[in-house]
Amino acid sequence: MAGRGSFQAWINPLAFLEVDHPWAEMGPAPSAEAILSFLCPPGLAADAAGLVARYKAISTEPVRLFAAPAEPRILEKLVWPLRHAKASYVVGNNLAVVALCGMVSEMVAVLLWQLGEVSLNGRAMAADEETALFGSSFEKLGQDRRVKVLAAYGIVATDVVKMFDTMTDQTKVSPSVVARSRTAAI
Repeated sequence: MAGRGSFQAWINPLAFLEVDHPWAEMGPAPSAEAILSFLCPPGLAADAAGLVARYKAISTEPVRLFAAPAEPRILEKLVWPLRHAKASYVVGNNLAVVALCGMVSEMVAVLLWQLGEVSLNGRAMAADEETALFGSSFEKLGQDRRVKVLAAYGIVATDVVKMFDTMTDQTKVSPSVVARSRTAAI
Protein backbone atom coordinates (compact mmCIF):
# COMPACT_ATOMS: atom_id res chain seq x y z
CA MET A 1 0.00 0.00 0.00
CA ALA A 2 1.51 3.30 -1.08
CA GLY A 3 0.91 6.67 0.53
CA ARG A 4 -1.95 7.59 2.81
CA GLY A 5 -5.16 5.70 2.49
CA SER A 6 -7.27 2.95 3.77
CA PHE A 7 -8.11 -0.57 2.77
CA GLN A 8 -10.96 -2.93 3.28
CA ALA A 9 -10.41 -6.07 5.35
CA TRP A 10 -12.30 -9.09 6.61
CA ILE A 11 -11.94 -9.52 10.35
CA ASN A 12 -11.42 -13.15 11.38
CA PRO A 13 -12.07 -14.51 7.86
CA LEU A 14 -11.16 -18.08 8.85
CA ALA A 15 -12.92 -18.10 12.20
CA PHE A 16 -16.27 -19.69 12.99
CA LEU A 17 -16.97 -17.45 15.97
CA GLU A 18 -20.05 -19.39 17.11
CA VAL A 19 -17.77 -22.40 17.67
CA ASP A 20 -14.39 -20.86 18.54
CA HIS A 21 -13.39 -20.27 22.15
CA PRO A 22 -14.09 -18.13 24.12
CA TRP A 23 -17.13 -16.97 22.16
CA ALA A 24 -18.70 -20.44 21.91
CA GLU A 25 -19.08 -20.61 25.68
CA MET A 26 -20.99 -17.33 25.73
CA GLY A 27 -24.02 -18.46 23.76
CA PRO A 28 -26.10 -21.37 22.53
CA ALA A 29 -24.85 -23.93 20.06
CA PRO A 30 -24.69 -22.56 16.52
CA SER A 31 -27.83 -22.88 14.42
CA ALA A 32 -27.97 -24.74 11.13
CA GLU A 33 -28.16 -21.36 9.42
CA ALA A 34 -24.96 -20.19 11.13
CA ILE A 35 -23.18 -23.39 10.07
CA LEU A 36 -24.34 -22.98 6.47
CA SER A 37 -23.26 -19.33 6.48
CA PHE A 38 -19.79 -20.43 7.57
CA LEU A 39 -19.65 -23.11 4.85
CA CYS A 40 -20.75 -20.77 2.05
CA PRO A 41 -18.47 -17.99 0.83
CA PRO A 42 -19.48 -14.43 1.69
CA GLY A 43 -22.03 -13.08 -0.74
CA LEU A 44 -23.48 -16.48 -1.64
CA ALA A 45 -26.99 -17.18 -0.38
CA ALA A 46 -26.78 -19.73 2.44
CA ASP A 47 -30.52 -20.05 2.92
CA ALA A 48 -32.54 -23.12 1.96
CA ALA A 49 -33.76 -21.57 -1.29
CA GLY A 50 -30.22 -20.77 -2.45
CA LEU A 51 -28.90 -24.20 -1.53
CA VAL A 52 -31.79 -25.99 -3.24
CA ALA A 53 -31.42 -23.84 -6.36
CA ARG A 54 -27.71 -24.72 -6.64
CA TYR A 55 -28.48 -28.42 -6.02
CA LYS A 56 -31.04 -28.35 -8.83
CA ALA A 57 -28.62 -26.52 -11.10
CA ILE A 58 -25.99 -29.25 -10.67
CA SER A 59 -28.44 -32.16 -10.73
CA THR A 60 -29.39 -32.12 -14.40
CA GLU A 61 -28.03 -35.50 -15.45
CA PRO A 62 -30.56 -37.35 -17.65
CA VAL A 63 -30.00 -40.66 -15.84
CA ARG A 64 -29.24 -40.70 -12.14
CA LEU A 65 -27.11 -43.22 -10.32
CA PHE A 66 -29.77 -45.00 -8.29
CA ALA A 67 -27.49 -47.62 -6.72
CA ALA A 68 -23.79 -48.23 -6.20
CA PRO A 69 -21.98 -51.41 -5.26
CA ALA A 70 -21.47 -51.66 -1.51
CA GLU A 71 -17.76 -52.13 -2.18
CA PRO A 72 -15.81 -49.90 0.24
CA ARG A 73 -13.09 -48.91 -2.26
CA ILE A 74 -15.62 -47.91 -4.93
CA LEU A 75 -17.63 -45.93 -2.40
CA GLU A 76 -14.56 -44.23 -0.87
CA LYS A 77 -12.73 -43.47 -4.13
CA LEU A 78 -15.63 -42.74 -6.50
CA VAL A 79 -19.13 -42.40 -5.08
CA TRP A 80 -18.56 -40.39 -1.88
CA PRO A 81 -16.07 -37.99 -3.51
CA LEU A 82 -18.65 -37.30 -6.25
CA ARG A 83 -21.28 -36.69 -3.60
CA HIS A 84 -18.88 -34.33 -1.80
CA ALA A 85 -18.19 -32.55 -5.10
CA LYS A 86 -21.91 -32.03 -5.58
CA ALA A 87 -22.28 -30.80 -2.00
CA SER A 88 -19.27 -28.52 -2.47
CA TYR A 89 -20.98 -26.94 -5.47
CA VAL A 90 -24.14 -26.43 -3.42
CA VAL A 91 -22.21 -24.49 -0.75
CA GLY A 92 -20.15 -22.57 -3.32
CA ASN A 93 -16.81 -24.33 -2.86
CA ASN A 94 -15.93 -24.57 -6.55
CA LEU A 95 -12.25 -25.24 -5.96
CA ALA A 96 -13.21 -28.39 -4.05
CA VAL A 97 -15.54 -29.38 -6.91
CA VAL A 98 -12.68 -29.21 -9.40
CA ALA A 99 -10.27 -31.06 -7.11
CA LEU A 100 -12.71 -33.84 -6.21
CA CYS A 101 -13.83 -34.40 -9.79
CA GLY A 102 -10.20 -34.52 -10.90
CA MET A 103 -9.45 -37.10 -8.22
CA VAL A 104 -12.43 -39.20 -9.27
CA SER A 105 -11.31 -39.03 -12.91
CA GLU A 106 -7.93 -40.39 -11.87
CA MET A 107 -9.54 -43.14 -9.81
CA VAL A 108 -11.73 -44.13 -12.78
CA ALA A 109 -8.62 -44.47 -14.94
CA VAL A 110 -7.00 -46.73 -12.35
CA LEU A 111 -10.18 -48.78 -11.99
CA LEU A 112 -10.46 -49.22 -15.76
CA TRP A 113 -6.83 -50.40 -15.85
CA GLN A 114 -7.50 -52.94 -13.10
CA LEU A 115 -10.70 -54.15 -14.75
CA GLY A 116 -8.98 -54.33 -18.14
CA GLU A 117 -6.95 -57.34 -17.01
CA VAL A 118 -4.07 -56.28 -19.23
CA SER A 119 -1.77 -59.09 -20.24
CA LEU A 120 1.82 -59.28 -21.36
CA ASN A 121 2.97 -62.36 -23.26
CA GLY A 122 -0.33 -64.11 -22.58
CA ARG A 123 -0.40 -63.60 -18.80
CA ALA A 124 -1.51 -60.87 -16.39
CA MET A 125 0.97 -58.00 -16.25
CA ALA A 126 2.87 -57.86 -12.97
CA ALA A 127 3.73 -54.62 -11.16
CA ASP A 128 7.42 -54.89 -12.05
CA GLU A 129 6.49 -55.29 -15.71
CA GLU A 130 4.36 -52.14 -15.52
CA THR A 131 7.39 -50.32 -14.16
CA ALA A 132 9.61 -51.73 -16.90
CA LEU A 133 7.15 -50.65 -19.62
CA PHE A 134 5.90 -47.33 -18.26
CA GLY A 135 8.69 -46.17 -15.93
CA SER A 136 6.48 -46.65 -12.87
CA SER A 137 3.36 -48.51 -11.84
CA PHE A 138 0.20 -47.49 -13.69
CA GLU A 139 -1.17 -45.81 -10.54
CA LYS A 140 1.91 -43.58 -10.22
CA LEU A 141 1.75 -42.34 -13.82
CA GLY A 142 0.38 -38.87 -14.47
CA GLN A 143 -3.22 -38.76 -15.66
CA ASP A 144 -2.25 -37.73 -19.21
CA ARG A 145 0.00 -40.76 -19.50
CA ARG A 146 -2.59 -43.08 -17.90
CA VAL A 147 -5.17 -42.07 -20.48
CA LYS A 148 -2.70 -42.67 -23.33
CA VAL A 149 -1.90 -46.14 -21.96
CA LEU A 150 -5.62 -46.98 -21.59
CA ALA A 151 -6.21 -45.90 -25.19
CA ALA A 152 -3.16 -47.81 -26.49
CA TYR A 153 -4.42 -51.00 -24.88
CA GLY A 154 -7.90 -50.44 -26.27
CA ILE A 155 -9.45 -50.17 -22.81
CA VAL A 156 -11.08 -46.82 -23.61
CA ALA A 157 -12.47 -45.48 -26.88
CA THR A 158 -11.63 -42.12 -28.43
CA ASP A 159 -14.74 -40.44 -27.00
CA VAL A 160 -13.76 -41.54 -23.49
CA VAL A 161 -10.22 -40.23 -24.06
CA LYS A 162 -11.76 -36.85 -24.94
CA MET A 163 -13.80 -36.91 -21.72
CA PHE A 164 -10.68 -37.70 -19.67
CA ASP A 165 -8.79 -34.93 -21.49
CA THR A 166 -11.58 -32.43 -20.79
CA MET A 167 -11.49 -33.35 -17.10
CA THR A 168 -7.70 -33.07 -16.99
CA ASP A 169 -7.85 -29.66 -18.66
CA GLN A 170 -10.48 -28.48 -16.16
CA THR A 171 -8.34 -29.52 -13.18
CA LYS A 172 -5.44 -27.45 -14.51
CA VAL A 173 -7.35 -24.18 -14.35
CA SER A 174 -6.03 -21.22 -12.46
CA PRO A 175 -7.68 -19.89 -9.30
CA SER A 176 -8.99 -16.92 -11.29
CA VAL A 177 -10.97 -19.29 -13.54
CA VAL A 178 -12.45 -20.96 -10.45
CA ALA A 179 -13.36 -17.52 -9.07
CA ARG A 180 -15.09 -16.61 -12.34
CA SER A 181 -17.02 -19.91 -12.27
CA ARG A 182 -18.16 -19.05 -8.73
CA THR A 183 -19.47 -15.71 -9.95
CA ALA A 184 -21.32 -17.46 -12.78
CA ALA A 185 -22.85 -19.90 -10.26
CA ILE A 186 -24.26 -17.07 -8.15
